[in-house]
Amino acid sequence: MSGNRRPLKDVLIETASALEKAGIEAPRMEARRLLCWAIGCEASGLLTRDDMPEEVMTRLASGLDQRCARRPLALIEGETGFWSLTLSVSPDTLIPRVIARH
Repeated sequence: MSGNRRPLKDVLIETASALEKAGIEAPRMEARRLLCWAIGCEASGLLTRDDMPEEVMTRLASGLDQRCARRPLALIEGETGFWSLTLSVSPDTLIPRVIARH
């Protein structure tokens, strides 16, 4: 590895562990979503990456801190899915809960 790059697998495990310790209900799923947000890719984009550059790690740390403080993941990501729609969200947005989606 060159520079301050970290193996993606290690980052994913550490992120999920931190979320689990914070009491997040689905830590592995949310860790993957936070990684995708930090990188700026879809879930399939994680398959093409071996390591994480420092600038992505900085963005991930910010998102992880927010999520461990119980900020809704949708507010961190700036969007949420509702049925077949992708909705932009802000602190002024009422975010649909999972139970309302079914």
